[in-house]
Amino acid sequence: MPKKILITGAAGFIGMHLADYLTGNPEYEVIGVDNYDGANGKELPLKRSQLLEKKRNLKIINLDLRDNINEIPNHLFENIDTVVHLAAWPGVKNGEQQPYIYYQNNVSAFGNILELVKKFSPEKFLFASSSSVYGGKSLNGGVTENLADGLNLKSFYSGTKWANEIMARQFERLTGIPTIALRFFTVFGTFGRPDMAYWKFAKKLVQGDPIEFWGKDGGSRNFTHVTDAVQILEKLIRSNLHGYRPLNIATGEPVSTKQMCDTLANSLNINSYRHSEVIRPIFDVESTWANTAELQSLIGVTHPTDLKVAMNEFADWYLEFMQQMKIEGELSW
Repeated sequence: MPKKILITGAAGFIGMHLADYLTGNPEYEVIGVDNYDGANGKELPLKRSQLLEKKRNLKIINLDLRDNINEIPNHLFENIDTVVHLAAWPGVKNGEQQPYIYYQNNVSAFGNILELVKKFSPEKFLFASSSSVYGGKSLNGGVTENLADGLNLKSFYSGTKWANEIMARQFERLTGIPTIALRFFTVFGTFGRPDMAYWKFAKKLVQGDPIEFWGKDGGSRNFTHVTDAVQILEKLIRSNLHGYRPLNIATGEPVSTKQMCDTLANSLNINSYRHSEVIRPIFDVESTWANTAELQSLIGVTHPTDLKVAMNEFADWYLEFMQQMKIEGELSW
């Protein structure tokens, strides 16, 4: 019998890639949940969903997890082996502008998920947290999971993710269900998020517009290719987990945002571009840098996708996808 995996946010960026990856393996049966109402609009969730429609061992249910819990069909959670809760509104800047909506999607909906997981007791519960819970602590080197304490948060979005971790920690104590907080570090790739720097840079590079870096060289990030991220998640689904633990989900070493942009420009066959440095907003962190020793203790050493290879893949996809979106008249960003 294949393992039944429930993915919330299955039409989201990471959720789509995870569903696509798992359905390539007959060991899994995937049930996806999404309401197609993302922080960047409905166009991309619907496109991602169309990509998944032909998968034989996948079903996506249109469902809003913010609804009254009594309106959420219980049968979706019956006999589930693992719940991977990825549904949320991501993005630091948007969270500052729409805190109430972020609270509804990231905290209220999370409470509903915890109640359903408690009721149906899957083998594992994995949920999306964020590297933003560290605040600016990555400036002093790779952060270990114990360094997050909720006292150094810089944005409302990071506050919602820290709230999830507090709730989940107590939830595991009450239920005994192995629970993992997935602290993702700047996941990027095809079908990604238009609000992220690499997507914005691609648009500006293609149009010949100048690029603004926040601070010197735009700071630095652990850029984690989405393929690497979903392979890590699949290994965690397979792993024998116990208790509650947060895990840094990242690969490779940090690189500057400017270096990432230079690599992207080369992938787009653009030899030069105009850029400037501006003051970093108060809600943004200068650096993210993950220590992945805890993750490797569970799943072994991870090998990152080369940044140039990843950007070549994204650039080819971006040019084709944006052209198609313009033809269909569905472009809102």
